[in-house]
Order: sequence, then structure tokens, then C-alpha cells
Amino acid sequence: MGLVRRGLLGVVGAAMLVGIAAAPVAAIPPSFWFTIYVNDCKTGAPIRAGVGVFQIQHLAAAAVAPLANGVIGPVGLGDYNFITEISAPGYRTAHRVLHGLGITSPTSEAVILCLHPDRDSPEMLVDTTYPIAVTCTSIGETCDPTFTTSITSEGIAQFQFTASPSHCSDIQVAIGVDGSIFTSDPLAPGQSTFVSFTPVAAGPHVVTVQATGIPGGCNTGTLSSWSGTLVATTSAPVS
Repeated sequence: MGLVRRGLLGVVGAAMLVGIAAAPVAAIPPSFWFTIYVNDCKTGAPIRAGVGVFQIQHLAAAAVAPLANGVIGPVGLGDYNFITEISAPGYRTAHRVLHGLGITSPTSEAVILCLHPDRDSPEMLVDTTYPIAVTCTSIGETCDPTFTTSITSEGIAQFQFTASPSHCSDIQVAIGVDGSIFTSDPLAPGQSTFVSFTPVAAGPHVVTVQATGIPGGCNTGTLSSWSGTLVATTSAPVS
């Protein structure tokens, strides 16, 4: 797992919101940690991207967390009932009520649910591929210039970067959205890393990728160049 220099949970109105879960209270034992697995009800395939919104029952306080590659969490819930909505472009929204335990424990409750495809969904997922090839003008392992591009999304923003298989040494990449940065683990040639920044505000966003070299192989202390492929998954109105 890489280092994320940002909170993956957005908290509104109450600091006691620190997590999530899903399904009727009576069906799922109370817990602090929850991991939610979300699949397509028709095919059984993991839902690629979406959002979970968790609101304390009878209070104006809510938290959000990304659904990425079929999983939300693990995250923790305070000692409240949470009205939970899990949504994804192309699917009907699922509604559940969950009860958090509010006490940290080493175990995580696994919750499995599915979303029904919706032909009338107003949004769809869009994948955009960016081939990257940078010749470094800097001295040392951190490479300048930084690759920069822009995306436009209705809320989904997740990325997969694959290092070029032609690399002769390992690198790390820092993927940023509007200044929030995720730093990957070391990537061998051909290896990939994934990060979700979902949810983001609707509209345009600046995306950056900067590589740092790792001594070894052909790298003797300065990263001279790097390349790879960035795939950005966003949401857009159905045309």
C-alpha cells in the first residue's frame, strides 16, 4: 500500500464519523470496522467505482468514502445508527442502515451487497489513457518536470499507473489531484499502482504524476528518464 497524504473520508458536521458499513441493522452484528464488498447484481462482477454516504440517523452529520474495485473500507463507525447510501454510475442506489460499535477492535465485519444496473442512470464511467514519457532535467532521484494534465468529472476520480516494462530500475510515483498526493510503493518495470481520490467536486481538476528513482539496476544516483501509462477513471453525464 502506498502513502496517501490526504484523508479518504470526508467528514461533515461531526468528528465522530470515522467509517462505514451496509445492510439492515438486524442482519449485521454491530462492529467498529466494516469492509463492504459491492458487486453487480446481474453479473456478480465487482463495481469499479462509486461512493458511500453515511449519515447519522436523526442528525445532520455525514461521512463519505470511495467505492473502488468492488470494496469500501475497512473503515470504522461510531456508536450510532447510520443511514447508508451506496451509489455508482450506471446503477441504482442501495440504501441500508448500519450500527457502529464505537469501540476499536482488531476484527472487521464483512458486508456483501449488490447494486442493480440502471438503464436510466444519468452518469457513466469514462476511462482515459495517458501515455507518459518524461526526460528529466533535474539532478538526483526526484525527476523534474512533473507530468501534468487535467480531467473533468462529476465525482469519480481514480487512477492506475503502470511503469514501463522497459525500465531498467525501480521508481516511485506521486500521483496528485489538485495538490492532494498519493505516493506509491516502489514499482518494478511493468508493475502497477492504484489510488482513488473519490469523491471530488464536480468540474475540472489538475492531475500530476512525478517519479522518484530508486538506486539499483541502471540507476546510480540520478533518474534520467521514466515512462508509463496512466489510466484515469472519471464520471460524466450520459449523452
